[in-house]
Amino acid sequence: MRHSVCLLLANSFGLISGASDPCDSPTSTVTAESGEAGLASALTSAASGAVIKVMTGTYTASSTISVSKSVTICGESNDGTIITSTATTLFSIAADNVVLSGFTIDQPTSDSTAVKLVSGTGFQMKNLVVKYTDTGVSLSGSGWSLIGNTIKYRGDTSSELLKAVVVKGVDGSCLIDTTTFSNNDAKTGSKIRGIYLFTGTYSGKLTMSSNTAASLNSFFFQRAFTGTAGGFKLIFSGNVVSETSSFATAYLYTTNDGDIYTQPMSFLSNTLTGSGTQGLFTIDGTGTSLAFRNTALSVFAGGNSFSSTLSDTYSEAAGSSKSLVAYTKTVFSGVTIALTEETTTSSSDVTCSYTVGSSTIVFKDQSETWYLSSLTCDDTKRVDTDIDRSLVTFGRCDHMGASDFDNYWKIMMGVLCYPDYSKFLYAKGAASYSNPNYRVTAFMHP
Repeated sequence: MRHSVCLLLANSFGLISGASDPCDSPTSTVTAESGEAGLASALTSAASGAVIKVMTGTYTASSTISVSKSVTICGESNDGTIITSTATTLFSIAADNVVLSGFTIDQPTSDSTAVKLVSGTGFQMKNLVVKYTDTGVSLSGSGWSLIGNTIKYRGDTSSELLKAVVVKGVDGSCLIDTTTFSNNDAKTGSKIRGIYLFTGTYSGKLTMSSNTAASLNSFFFQRAFTGTAGGFKLIFSGNVVSETSSFATAYLYTTNDGDIYTQPMSFLSNTLTGSGTQGLFTIDGTGTSLAFRNTALSVFAGGNSFSSTLSDTYSEAAGSSKSLVAYTKTVFSGVTIALTEETTTSSSDVTCSYTVGSSTIVFKDQSETWYLSSLTCDDTKRVDTDIDRSLVTFGRCDHMGASDFDNYWKIMMGVLCYPDYSKFLYAKGAASYSNPNYRVTAFMHP
């Protein structure tokens, strides 16, 4: 039988079918000689889907660059293409499927924001260096992703609260992956929050995976809880953080604000190297005798490394272990969680298959460890109960790293819709992930 092979990559950027970088074939280019006016002209004349390549050079923007079309703006290199600004906001984005990639933003103005997503779905920020003084990136909209960036605080400022990434609501599946948060001024590290959930409505899922952060007050801090009960899922996976206060904090103002969270909340293979004494997940707030939730929070955790020492201000939640979840004694009357800990079993070379109709789905794992759990996969992505059960058996839920879980379901649904794709191969992916990580390598077409 003759077979043709359709090669696919399922990486953090989504599903790519043998595609080259769109910046290799730009619709238009902007040179240093044309400067700010050249970029403005390129945006004005661009059609939806256009690719604007900004060549090596330093560009100074005196006003906000407004992006109201679905375009890609990419730099020749992120160390050679530098855009600096005296405006309060450098990039203001109000369109679907906008991509910023491959350049440096230097925003020296106080009380400013380097990149602001005002509205739109599918925004991507990739391989950018963002240097900020107040706020690096502000995100509204839905289905956005930040991948492979460096977000760096420039230096001292009068602002009392500094934010690398401000999130103003989550809708759909959002991702912050392989991004470095750094601080150029250690004396203000106690004021910097990496990912700051401030206002807006929260639903869907926010995944924070394989990020690194140094000299921050906290890696993740949430103080807005508007949304449907059980509608917001948080996943922390493979992050390495040197925190000065906390890793992840939920800061409540009202009783049962924690009802917003989808079960379970996941903490997998995160490493804390700083001086924080508040546990891995800290429940804090303002008030007295607050309740965190109506029911116990389900937490799935495994492979995390952090100090189990709590300061006198905090108590460990009932059901927690090794100071995984802690709460402020003076604010809460008590907090209870339902903890499921990740267990492992060894295998040198495992192959398993699952048959759906005429399609055989083959999983291959060359890693030494399989991750197992009793997790139930996201109901909104369930295709078939038995398939869902096979995923649980083989640990393919929140362990998959980056956006692979979503990608997996897209491909699985494709297999079900197009059964002539008879074989579905998975292979271990990049070593940059501490958890087993899987990539689609090929469909074997009969």
